[in-house]
Parts: sequence; C-alpha cells; structure tokens
Amino acid sequence: MKTGKEASAVSLQAVLNQNSFRRSTVINHLQQGGELMKRMLWGLFMVGFLFFTAGISEAALVNGDFETGDFTGWTTFRTTDYYSGPYGSPVDGAINEAVVTFDTNGNGTATQSASFGVGRGQAFSDPATQGGGIYQVFTSGAGVLNLAADIAARTILWANGEGGVFMAYLDGVLIASYSFGEIEAGATERSTLSGSTTVAAGSHELRFLITRDYTVPYQPNGELELIQYIDNIVLSGGAMDTVPASVPEPATMLLLGFGLAGIAVIKKTFRP
Repeated sequence: MKTGKEASAVSLQAVLNQNSFRRSTVINHLQQGGELMKRMLWGLFMVGFLFFTAGISEAALVNGDFETGDFTGWTTFRTTDYYSGPYGSPVDGAINEAVVTFDTNGNGTATQSASFGVGRGQAFSDPATQGGGIYQVFTSGAGVLNLAADIAARTILWANGEGGVFMAYLDGVLIASYSFGEIEAGATERSTLSGSTTVAAGSHELRFLITRDYTVPYQPNGELELIQYIDNIVLSGGAMDTVPASVPEPATMLLLGFGLAGIAVIKKTFRP
C-alpha cells in the first residue's frame, strides 16, 4: 500500500497532468483559432489587394472594337431633332443604333461594329444635318493624343446623295471629320477617321457624331436602306503611354489596411 505522502504525490501529479492537458488543449484551440483568423485576414488582404490593383489598371478606352457585342463602355445619344421612326413618321426616340457583324475596314473579315441609321426630320422645315452617335469618358496622361477609327457607309437598294458625315470631338472640340458624299446603289464606301491633338492629364470625353442632311431612308420591308458603321477605335500617342493610375476607393483601402494590420498582430502574438 502507498503511504499518505505517496498518495498525495500521485494525486498532485494527476492534477498537474490534468492542468497540463487542459492548458495544452486551450493553447491548441487558440492556435487553431489564430490560424483560422490568419486565413480570414489573409483573405481580406487579398480581396483588398485585388480591388486595389484593379483600380490602378483601369482601361483608358473601353470596348473600342465592340467585341462585347454591345455598347458596353459607351453611351448613345441623338441630336435634338433626330428622325428614327418608320418612313413618313418623324418621332423623337432612340437612334437606330446596334452592334452588328460587318467588315467595316474592308480586310475581308467581318467583326463586331457599331451601326447607325441617321438623318434629319421628315418635314423639309425640320432642321438639317441631324443624327446621333456615341461617347465615352476616358483617362489619359499629358501629351499628344492620336485617334484612329474605321468607318463605312452602305446602301442596300438605291443610290443616295449623302452617305453620312462622321465627326470626332474631344472635350467638345472637333478633331476629325469625314464625309462620304454620294453613294451608288448597293455600294459600300470605307475610310478612316483620324486626328491628333494635345491633352492634359486627366479625364476626357471622346464623342462620335454622325449626321445627314436628308431623311432616313427605309426599304419597303421596313429595314434601313442606308447604314453607317464605325469600328476599331484606337487612342495612341504619348498621352496614352502615361495614363495616370486611378485612386482606389476609401473602402478598398480600409479593407486592405485591416488585412495587413490583422496579419501583423497575429504574427506578433504567435511568434515562437
């Protein structure tokens, strides 16, 4: 039999072993919790980092080739007396805009292109040279800015005295224009709209306006008879080589900061 001292020693050792096990369990739980918290904070950090990098790599011009199949990045507009109804019915409404497949630059390959059907009001008393187009706000650096875009005009059944006038404006100032003039029946005329200017660093509006001094012609089946196209809009030059980074939103910076701070605290707490 064990003496009283031996029994007390055994009992004390058991208590110490039990306390050691509990302490080990608590530490293990804390470490597991810390590891989970670390992963969560790493996740926050990565989310913030992705939003941060997305903000600083924002495209200068969006969807210049219309390969999204729509007007993503662009806003359509019309002039104040735009004619867009069936033949003989002048109305105020959206312009005849669409993104369609067409060989705008004439290289033999049809690609997604913006198309329009423009013209003045039906009545001869309506203001002349009406139409519409698209515009987009983009960011550039300071320097020379070059614009190039493929344009075309096409008739289906009949000749037309005016294929359309294409104009490009930068911040409200005309930088390029081209008039197709008369187009033969069933013909497609193509050209390039190009211009150059000097800009300051910051945001700018690029606007394309297409007009005609005639009413919008329609085929007997109700489809457009004269169609204008634009595609492959490209901005180049020194101004586009130094596009300034956009400033991340405060919420993104806060998310990034929480992640970094939390990771630092956890590393300090569980440092060996």
